[in-house]
Amino acid sequence: MLLELYKSGVVEELDLNCAETILYVANEYYSMSLPSTTIRLSSAFGGGMCIEDTCGALTGGLMVLGYLFVKEKAHESTLIKEIVNEYFDLYESKMGSINCKILKDNYRDEKNGCKFVIEVSFSCLYEVISKHEKNRIR
Repeated sequence: MLLELYKSGVVEELDLNCAETILYVANEYYSMSLPSTTIRLSSAFGGGMCIEDTCGALTGGLMVLGYLFVKEKAHESTLIKEIVNEYFDLYESKMGSINCKILKDNYRDEKNGCKFVIEVSFSCLYEVISKHEKNRIR
């Protein structure tokens, strides 16, 4: 499972933010074959887009969903909006918010950082992708 790959410590020495972590681990797990430089695309999404807004662990997952379920352009996909809504709803139901500031206040600690938040995002991402597995483009 996606969460187990994360828990195996595959990113511990990389010093990635939450969004980078989601994209990096999903790239490995789903064999997305993204070059390592592509992970940088998610760098500004960490820390709630650097302004403690929408959670970076959540927005990192959006990049994964887009890659796996959109062939070329989002507006050509009839399913991506539904999948994204499911992912957001599931995450918010488990966490109580999608706002980085609120999540940090409730779940972040000095020892583990936002590890719990990232784990929940992986769990939700895996659930939604598994549900729509037959519709994956890649």
